[in-house]
Amino acid sequence: GAAGDWFGYSIALDGDTALVGARQKTVSGVLKQGAAYVFTRNGATWAQQDELLPDTAQPRVILS
Repeated sequence: GAAGDWFGYSIALDGDTALVGARQKTVSGVLKQGAAYVFTRNGATWAQQDELLPDTAQPRVILS
């Protein structure tokens, strides 16, 4: 994520899958919407699989 997104603010692990929150991510030009990223591990390598964003960007609605 970009500087100031707070990437890593929240993290959940389940085996070889990680969900990483970016609480302050700007979405569709609306500040501080938040996002979550899905990563999977193969051996020693983590790869991003998905970026989860709010359906609609609204002020002060935070996804993380």
